[in-house]
Amino acid sequence: MLALVIAAAMQAASPESGSEPPLAPPDVSFQVDDAGIRRFYPEAARRARVEGSAVANCVIMPSGHLQNCTLEAESPEGHGFGKATLLLLSRLRIAEKAGDGSPTAGRKFHFPMRFKLPR
Repeated sequence: MLALVIAAAMQAASPESGSEPPLAPPDVSFQVDDAGIRRFYPEAARRARVEGSAVANCVIMPSGHLQNCTLEAESPEGHGFGKATLLLLSRLRIAEKAGDGSPTAGRKFHFPMRFKLPR
């Protein structure tokens, strides 16, 4: 079975007041089922047995959805890992509160993602 491993870290956006502390960087790792892998792992990369990664940054909305997501890096380029990461982010919802109890709305969400094939 293919594995799609996600490591995510949240960081505070630079607030104007400077009084809001950064969020603790929680690591989130999980595997999705075969249907999820088919949806998010770039098909050509899967067939070619290419692994890769991408890093994106977004802003967390009050609803928990992410907006203004931009791709920061993709490796190797040209295999669709950046596009797949942005597609996944468009379907994520973030909790209203961070681990320390502070609100997540308006904060930056830094999302490194690694795509792995089975060994």
